[in-house]
Amino acid sequence: MKKNYCWAVNLPGAKFSGDTVTLSKSELTLRFSTPDAAVFSDFYNALNAIRGKAYSHNGVTMCIKDIFMPPMNRVTSGSITAHMISPLVLREHDAKTNKDVYFTAESEDFEIRLRDTVRNRLNDFGEDAALADTLEVLDVSRARRTVIRYYGMKFHATIGDIVLRGDPKLLEWMRLIGIGSHCSAGFGMFNAVERRCDNG
Repeated sequence: MKKNYCWAVNLPGAKFSGDTVTLSKSELTLRFSTPDAAVFSDFYNALNAIRGKAYSHNGVTMCIKDIFMPPMNRVTSGSITAHMISPLVLREHDAKTNKDVYFTAESEDFEIRLRDTVRNRLNDFGEDAALADTLEVLDVSRARRTVIRYYGMKFHATIGDIVLRGDPKLLEWMRLIGIGSHCSAGFGMFNAVERRCDNG
């Protein structure tokens, strides 16, 4: 089932040791985004129903303290800096070998792989796939490769800033739904900073 949302979690002062994460304070922030009003409503109502109720798992007790909707600035220009707040994953499945291949901003064909992934996601959700043809990667000098652990696997992903150009409708849709693969698993969420003076 295709999921049309993305999310990211902020872990303050996180220190990782094996499967243990130690935080500098006993709170975290989870951000959620979707272009689908019905999906947003379902998630909001579900989370609101358990707000203030303690939930324990593996010896850790959590409680939703607050839910709020920050002001959202729509993308209206044709160029943005995508500041990744969760890693960008680009995955291609090789049917012949039954293995996944991962690409990062350091990959030679990063722009092609990114455009193909965006096109596939547009198709998945009944959007205009031709919008993907407008997508260009202008700058990845402030992006870098990182290693992700995910369900016992390790693979490469991209963090940092990526400068993109494309149809404003596409850039806004990507802001809401995420960019790349595994967005519904906590990857591909970004803040969009518009570049109105960009001349390419």
